[in-house]
Amino acid sequence: MQAYPERADILDLKNEASNEIRCDRCGSIPVIKRGVRKTKHGIRQRYECKECGRRFTYEPIKHRKATTKLIALTMDLYFKELSLRKITDTIYQFYGIKLHHETVRIWINTFMGKINEHVNKLEPNVGDTWLVDEQKVKSDGDWVWSWNAMDKETRFLIANAVTYHRNDLSAQKVLRKARETVKGNPKDIITDGLASYPKAIRTVFEGNVNHIGGVGIRDRINNNILERYHGTYRERDKVMRGLEGKETASQMLENYRTYYNFVRKHSALDNKTPSEIAGINLNLGRNKWMGLIEQSL
Repeated sequence: MQAYPERADILDLKNEASNEIRCDRCGSIPVIKRGVRKTKHGIRQRYECKECGRRFTYEPIKHRKATTKLIALTMDLYFKELSLRKITDTIYQFYGIKLHHETVRIWINTFMGKINEHVNKLEPNVGDTWLVDEQKVKSDGDWVWSWNAMDKETRFLIANAVTYHRNDLSAQKVLRKARETVKGNPKDIITDGLASYPKAIRTVFEGNVNHIGGVGIRDRINNNILERYHGTYRERDKVMRGLEGKETASQMLENYRTYYNFVRKHSALDNKTPSEIAGINLNLGRNKWMGLIEQSL
């Protein structure tokens, strides 16, 4: 007969999984709930610090009408492939809060910029085999090339780049960014048969990397993991129906790289994120978006 945990154990697990709340005066963690505060934008939980006695509402994001939790929710819905208008409809249905879809766009651009700046300072501990591939992304009615480099072992998306062309200089761009991110060279790089890769790899790594090119889907050595990532991004791209220019494409792909590495769990990684497998444990708690926002601010 299966033994179920006692209620106290369940509460302990819940507290362990949730994001820590610190006193905004003394920084102490021991705080207790002390009523709520009603505002025209919703009900906000009040807390009392057990160390200094201060009562406060916990809001990492200052000087905005929306709560941090609401902004984190809109970001989560966006990267789970809801359109901006569907997000505003969902928020209104469940919370009675009317938002303009452009407000949601501003939130995402603003806070993803801060989060990207924060996580890009971190150095992943990746393996010695990288996967590199490119895909077409629609931008301003035309097409640009999205280049991606991924570590095979951890599935950490090391770098991406957006270019107008598909030549060796374009391939060099993503390879240089990848080398800068991990502060070193891999042993092997696996690519498809694009003619731009051999010269780009020799140029960037000065001949110190083994290039395995021309791989296909059915080959024993392949790029299938990275191809699946491209398929995942393509689903998000369909919702947006194209991007407004190369800069917008670069920004969106960088945002999605952060989501893929730090928020999206992978069943093949024992339900962990690539960043956790790559040795970057930020202790984000149950709500990873909230954790990323708090740390980036």
